[in-house]
Amino acid sequence: MPGRDGWENPAGPTPGTRTMAAGMKRWWVNVHVGGVWWSEDAGETWHGAIEPGADVHEVRTGTDGRVAVAAAVGFGWSEDDGEPWSWTTVGLHAHYLRAVALDGDTAFVSASDGPFTNAGAVYRSRLGSSFVRCEAGLPDRFDGNVDSGHLDAAGGRVAVGFGDHVYTSEDKGQTWRMAAVFSEPVTAVRFALG
Repeated sequence: MPGRDGWENPAGPTPGTRTMAAGMKRWWVNVHVGGVWWSEDAGETWHGAIEPGADVHEVRTGTDGRVAVAAAVGFGWSEDDGEPWSWTTVGLHAHYLRAVALDGDTAFVSASDGPFTNAGAVYRSRLGSSFVRCEAGLPDRFDGNVDSGHLDAAGGRVAVGFGDHVYTSEDKGQTWRMAAVFSEPVTAVRFALG
């Protein structure tokens, strides 16, 4: 990949693949900190979509060519397989994002003031609109980041994993309830395909 020798990872000795997503047309991968890349030939060749400086933490695909990223610089999305991208932080209390999920034209993100935060929160937005904080039934603030892989949405349902707790919403993130408490920290949340 062009520029690979210049990539630097602040969290480790080398850049590493952080998340991957498969859309209808393209495979997506984000490298921490090496940008976002896509392939249309099962990974034989890769093309740059987002520069390393955005510090992307998660890439997710939706339906009809939608793709979204949670980055240190905010929320990025495309409704046409990554061509072009739009960016926003409107409505968020801070711009550092670690997790993203898509449900149709609605995005969910986790936002905080940085990698060592004690003020994390979850937000929802229709693509292109201001973000609104998800509050009813969630903690006032998460005492860390809701991390990559810990947020998912499908069919109007949303799930957040933080620490050993899982919170769910059945109404597109308007109200929430604690769904489970585990004996070990949650490593990821995903709705089963079905």
